[in-house]
Amino acid sequence: MPRADIYITNGGYGGTLLAIQHGLPMVAAGINEGKNEICARIGYFKLGIDLKTEKPTPQKIRMAVKNIFSNPEYKKNVEKLRNQFRQYNTNKLAADHILNLVEK
Repeated sequence: MPRADIYITNGGYGGTLLAIQHGLPMVAAGINEGKNEICARIGYFKLGIDLKTEKPTPQKIRMAVKNIFSNPEYKKNVEKLRNQFRQYNTNKLAADHILNLVEK
């Protein structure tokens, strides 16, 4: 992902987090398996564009990519969230939580 400028996703949780961690704005197209929830948030927070479909046409993908490249707000919003993610040591937080549960 270090060479990518944009991430096209089906709205899966793992791929979406990976895109955020790499500061990549997204084009999201997914409805099934709860992916519509993630895609909706991508659009709402302007981390990318939610195509609101399970099967986007090549033209819709192309237009969304062009829109993201022409609007720096998407990149700015993803970078802001990326920086917020970096404030947390998630491995330590998880380990501390598990230890806390075990000690109870």
